[in-house]
Amino acid sequence: MSDADESVKQGLEDAHVYAKGNDFGARVHQVEVPEPDVAAIRTCAEPRSEC
Repeated sequence: MSDADESVKQGLEDAHVYAKGNDFGARVHQVEVPEPDVAAIRTCAEPRSEC
């Protein structure tokens, strides 16, 4: 396998270990995204509406 293949394989194995709940020292990033205001988005998406 090429170096790229080995890197992808290692990443998949690490993701599998993490998904099983095992901590192996990887850096984990968690991003919080607020819930969108769907009503406001729909109002602005209507033709001839002013936001």
